Amino acid sequence: SDGQVEIVRTTVLSSESSDTFATVHYQESLEVEFLCRFAEGCESATIQMVIWNQEMFPVADVLSDGMKRFEINPGPNRECLVRARIPDCELNSGSYSVSIIILSCDGSVTHVRRDRGLVLQVVSNSSSACAITTTAEWSNDLC
Repeated sequence: SDGQVEIVRTTVLSSESSDTFATVHYQESLEVEFLCRFAEGCESATIQMVIWNQEMFPVADVLSDGMKRFEINPGPNRECLVRARIPDCELNSGSYSVSIIILSCDGSVTHVRRDRGLVLQVVSNSSSACAITTTAEWSNDLC
């Protein structure tokens, strides 16, 4: 952490959650809010999340449109409120930890990295050895 940006508060905006713990059901949305504070002179940064399984293997990189980190900017009071919404959680049942990473816009400087900044418990009707479970539109044409 270089002190240019700090994460003041992390809040999970879902019904079964506390500030840094969330229970999310398979294919339901997950929304997280971060209050960030910028040092004087720092006018922009980028943010992303990395989701890790219990074996600490990275299973998802949470980015914005275009598969890029999301750019954030301070308001007049040097703070900004950032929200990230994952519309359909496709993680397999289990526990996950989330790293919150704020970098310079060019990615060369890590302003802050908060490992285990959030803990997720994913619940679904089935279990798999795979990190991600997804559905397909199946058909059975009789021949």
